[in-house]
Amino acid sequence: MQMGCYGIGVTRILGAAIEQGHDERGIVWPDAIAPFRVVLCPIGWDRSDAVREAALRLHDELEVLGVDTMLDDRGERPGAMFADWELIGVPHRVVLSDRGLKEGQLEIQGRREPVASKVAISDTVRVLRERLRAWSPSRPARRESESIVRIGPTAAIHIARCGAALVSWACACSVAMAGAQVEEPLANSVRSALAAAVADSAPPRAGFETIEERLAYLRWLGSMSERLKRRKSEHATRVEFLEALWYESRRAGLEPELVLGLVQVESGFRKYAVSRAGAIGYMQVMPFWAHLIGDGDPARLFHMQANLRFGCVILRHYLQMERGDLFLALGRYNGSRGR
Repeated sequence: MQMGCYGIGVTRILGAAIEQGHDERGIVWPDAIAPFRVVLCPIGWDRSDAVREAALRLHDELEVLGVDTMLDDRGERPGAMFADWELIGVPHRVVLSDRGLKEGQLEIQGRREPVASKVAISDTVRVLRERLRAWSPSRPARRESESIVRIGPTAAIHIARCGAALVSWACACSVAMAGAQVEEPLANSVRSALAAAVADSAPPRAGFETIEERLAYLRWLGSMSERLKRRKSEHATRVEFLEALWYESRRAGLEPELVLGLVQVESGFRKYAVSRAGAIGYMQVMPFWAHLIGDGDPARLFHMQANLRFGCVILRHYLQMERGDLFLALGRYNGSRGR
């Protein structure tokens, strides 16, 4: 017996929309079907009362006018915050900061726009309404008697990360080609050492003994940042990635250039890349490592620093297994060893 089903359903529309509207950073939703039409990104949410009050006030004004608005209240750094919302694909982003508020300005950027536009605080709502009206009408405005419920960003971020495989499938450039690392039995001492190396929560801050070392690092950072412009257009995101990669590679006793090359080959510098074998993130780490030496949560591998740390620790482990033979160690890493 053969059976087929043909039709246009909600899930198929979403899949088609992602396939037609995406880039290397994630989904680019049309305004009409976006889960949220505007996201507010307050820089310094957890440090500045002025930023927090301005963000809450703008959120409420937009909601009253019928604009579905998400307020990111996680207190994340700008690079990580922007990258998350680019992945989700919210059409319009508004950035609030202490510096901007002192100047009487906010930044508005469309998902397809290369740079942000500065707008006077008093004109923000008007400019957003004009942008939204050009695409599709918003839902009816709320009556004054209706209450406003603020939705935190956690659920949206979780949904986006769980849907990273869908994004990777939809983006022709996002299909990572990494093979499957083999889950091998580890001695208890090795497992304990690897788990300790991964669990260390030291922040990715470079330390230098001499001024020459610091200058060499800054030259490296500037050179690599320039090379990565085509892959990561946001300067803050680019620098944050390079700082974490440099720290984690040096921490594991690896050359940063080696790790950069591995990231380029394995994932093409895509944070949410998922290979056909199930390897995750920048360094294409297999989920079983999260259970073997981590806290058992594979979703952590989508976090930039966690992924780089796992990848560097695993590569160092493979180098030790292969007695320093880089060719064989990389073969183990991408699952091609012995093939």
